[in-house]
Amino acid sequence: MARRKSKKISALSAGVARALSGQEQSHSREEARPQIAPGQAAKRGNVQARRAVPLPTCIAACFLTLVLGLYLGTLLPGVFETMRHQGGASPAVSGAAPGAVSQAASPQGMGASSQNSALAELEAATRREPGNAAKWAELGNLYFDLGRPKEAINAYETSLRLKPGNPDVLTDMGIMYREVGSYQKAVDCFRQALAISSRHENSMFNEGVVLFYDLGRKPEGIQAWERLLKVNPGARTPDGRALADLLKQVR
Repeated sequence: MARRKSKKISALSAGVARALSGQEQSHSREEARPQIAPGQAAKRGNVQARRAVPLPTCIAACFLTLVLGLYLGTLLPGVFETMRHQGGASPAVSGAAPGAVSQAASPQGMGASSQNSALAELEAATRREPGNAAKWAELGNLYFDLGRPKEAINAYETSLRLKPGNPDVLTDMGIMYREVGSYQKAVDCFRQALAISSRHENSMFNEGVVLFYDLGRKPEGIQAWERLLKVNPGARTPDGRALADLLKQVR
């Protein structure tokens, strides 16, 4: 009997030992696992909460990004163009020709109603005084300003028939011939003006423009501008560029 009891105690001791050993291993695993303080756990919980951005906020952010992208898309080309010019790039000579220089005195700030009123008065004046060359020239100038080249040519021609040899009227008529595509007639008008007044700067400049750009007779156009520079070394194009600089580019 004593042996049986001893075996039971021995078995119980072994079971208790195994249980205790299992608890120690469990404690050791728990001690090996990194511990998170309560405050740290709360912070992580806050981070988790902040990551959940509301849907309206996302939509608003996307909309603002789209608007900003469109704005930059319109702004950047102009910035790059400005940087290109600041970098010293010369404007292409093969582009649009410089504007023609007119002798007509363009009315400043005249509205459509005022222009129509002035036009009616001048047309009536030429009917009352059909032999008045100055009135016909004024009418031609107004047609010039209104962008009606054919009517302007008719008025200028009438003025020149009544009073030939006006270099200013010839110059403006030449510009109107250019507007309707009659380039050789335009050159003829400018040369007639120069035959009357050899130092007529606008005629020389406009002759060069039509010859160089419209007729493709570049050497003749350059010669016309060179004559102008001899008369006026500081001559400028209508956009304010020095004519000497233009000549350096085209030579």
